[in-house]
Formats: sequence, structure tokens, C-alpha cells
Amino acid sequence: NYSNEMRFAYGAAISNVIVLISLILIAFSKLMSRKTDY
Repeated sequence: NYSNEMRFAYGAAISNVIVLISLILIAFSKLMSRKTDY
């Protein structure tokens, strides 16, 4: 039961990191496209 709980917390942390990385990539690509406009 304890190991299953740890696995769930680990999976939640991984999904949070994936969401953060995707948001950073979206913001970075928007910033780069804005830079190329000028």
C-alpha cells in the first residue's frame, strides 16, 4: 500500500513537470516569434 502511494505521488510529480515543460516551451516559442517580428 505504501509503495503504491509513492508510485501515485511520483506519477503526479512527473505529470506536473511535463505540464510545466510544455507551458515553458509554448511561452518560449511565442517569445521567439515575437522577436522575429521586429
